[in-house]
Amino acid sequence: KQWYQRRVAITAGETARCDTFETDGSGWNLVRADNNDSLCLKCESGSYLADAVCKLCQKGNYSDVEGATECKTCLQGNYSDVEGATECKTCLQGNYFDVEGATE
Repeated sequence: KQWYQRRVAITAGETARCDTFETDGSGWNLVRADNNDSLCLKCESGSYLADAVCKLCQKGNYSDVEGATECKTCLQGNYSDVEGATECKTCLQGNYFDVEGATE
């Protein structure tokens, strides 16, 4: 499972919102709203929201927070060799990647 989903009933004249699930509403993204309800998604760490679905971060990237709408690129000297990474790994002693987004 890579996401959390919530539906919110919308009464007449009310604006669709996703911020009612947590005190600060952080990470929830409105992906659809119609006359009766709204659909909100919150992607887990290691994934991001794109085109109304949660997708895993690709190798060389990571997401360390829930509710991300994009993944972060691993900085120089670090890498991510798996999809869905929540952090980048530091290069082993004696090795160094001088590019961002390294995958091995």
